[in-house]
Amino acid sequence: MNYGLYTAASGMMVNMYRIDVIGNNLANANTTAFKPDVTTIRWREPERIEGHVGNVPSKTMLERLGGGVQLAPNSILFKDGDLEETSNPLDVALQGEGFFEFATGRGEGYERMRFSRDGRFTISGDGYLVHAASGMRVLDEGDNPIRLDATGDVKIHPDGTVEQAAQRVAKLAIVMPPDIKQLRKAGGNMFLLDNVSQESLLPAHASVKSGWLEGSAVDSMSMMMELSSANGAITANARMIQMNDALMNSAINRLGRVA
Repeated sequence: MNYGLYTAASGMMVNMYRIDVIGNNLANANTTAFKPDVTTIRWREPERIEGHVGNVPSKTMLERLGGGVQLAPNSILFKDGDLEETSNPLDVALQGEGFFEFATGRGEGYERMRFSRDGRFTISGDGYLVHAASGMRVLDEGDNPIRLDATGDVKIHPDGTVEQAAQRVAKLAIVMPPDIKQLRKAGGNMFLLDNVSQESLLPAHASVKSGWLEGSAVDSMSMMMELSSANGAITANARMIQMNDALMNSAINRLGRVA
């Protein structure tokens, strides 16, 4: 095994994946309340250690080089985005920790719920307050969909109370999971929680701002710098692969030549 070639190849593949993630973040730089992914890279143990083959003789110099790099699971950067005014009373932004809760209308347990900070709401044809992009029904603090009159003016107060015709209709569910790291992306700017019951969710105390939306948490300048770094790493690793290929060629065609 050519240790240098495989080590360089691992670095190249990891950074190609980094570029994919960065590209997705940049593509969502203008997506309401989008939370960017963060790649994590970890050092890979030498094969003798990683494979638990302690009976194989140790090559100290090679083991000091390690086994290259590999990816650890992505994390999500739950940083608040800047607020953007829309003047639409059904657009709402959260200030502080918390997530809106939505009903998927399918499945049971954790499959029936989604969470997001995307507060683009509208009233559906059948009179429910729904997420404008997905059509999922917005849930109140009692885990029930919110029914409204499609023709009346709606006012949403900072504490999440939904009012129509000067009458209190419901209060938005604004919740936090027991551990925010349990949230995983489910597509459509939504998150889901695996194996977490409704009863385990914690009430959040974020303030609701009607007529505003939370912007994307993507820092475009930072992402461009990350992109440049990943491109540079790919170039360096590709050069290392070429050098190792040239060394193997010399070893085969010169040192290996039979006199």
